[in-house]
Amino acid sequence: MRELVLNHASIAAPDRYTAIDWLKDMASGISELRSTNVVQRALRMSQPTQEIICLPDWSLYEAFLELMRSGAREEFSLLVGLSTKSPILSDVDDNLEDQYLRCQEKTLPPEDGAPLLFCAISNGIAVGFPSTLEWDRDDLIVQFEELLPDESIAEVSATIDNLTRSTHAAQISERHRASVRHQFTDSTALWNARYDAFPNLTFDPDVKRQLDRLDHVAFSKVSTALARLETRELTDVKGVGAGILELRLHFGPGYRIYFGDDGKSLVILGCGTKQSQSEDIQISQRLWRSYKRQSPGQL
Repeated sequence: MRELVLNHASIAAPDRYTAIDWLKDMASGISELRSTNVVQRALRMSQPTQEIICLPDWSLYEAFLELMRSGAREEFSLLVGLSTKSPILSDVDDNLEDQYLRCQEKTLPPEDGAPLLFCAISNGIAVGFPSTLEWDRDDLIVQFEELLPDESIAEVSATIDNLTRSTHAAQISERHRASVRHQFTDSTALWNARYDAFPNLTFDPDVKRQLDRLDHVAFSKVSTALARLETRELTDVKGVGAGILELRLHFGPGYRIYFGDDGKSLVILGCGTKQSQSEDIQISQRLWRSYKRQSPGQL
């Protein structure tokens, strides 16, 4: 999973009340990213929280304590419960560290630009306060200079995900899932990444075997259809009895995806074609009855 990286250049607030409100909102956004399996339970930063200043004589650490005193105990617990990785380059792969050290942030001083540069190289997600219009968005463009192996310098820019408001989490999560799905080349790749790409779907184990039988074109269509179900886009869906829903794909021999809805996730039970429709529905109904008799995690 990806890493959260504190953009301490943004951690400045006009007053303590605003800082607390921003912290609550940031915590809510982080919680959503964690619930969709996008990020680790950790926050990488270039300085300890006691040394990151929000206001004169008031550090981020003191802001966390004020958050607890204000009654926001859940948000406080989430933020202080994130294991911290400091400094930026601790515990990173040697190749990543080497690339990082060959780069220089162009738009901020090195001490302030380090977190954003790290995000650009490592696919991290910057988090901070919406203290200026520059930071108040769900993505940022980072510009830096990279020293190439031939000792020439290349000017590089990269777009990174940025969370300063809870509303940014949904856009970041969807971009993340789309990026993961874009890497699907076959059923094995999809299956191995299904929890990351489809956090709102649950799959019966036999679906893997059914996906293996699809040719390249059919797999691409079914993969796209699963992405639609992930967002509960239920066009071309109808009930076929006993709690089973059928999604029709209008191509080839008339592919179908069969699933149930347990209120928390859509449970993918199988896929087939119009020719095997009757048998597939009966199998899906049996699997759904079995699913409802056990806990969802045991399917």
